[in-house]
Amino acid sequence: SSVPAVAKTRAPIHWQYCIQIWPAPPVAA
Repeated sequence: SSVPAVAKTRAPIHWQYCIQIWPAPPVAA
């Protein structure tokens, strides 16, 4: 919940574990 909304928008699924690796994974969910 403390992650930026843009992160969830760009990666609805991956954000929760990929956000710490890369800001925007090549596949958004």
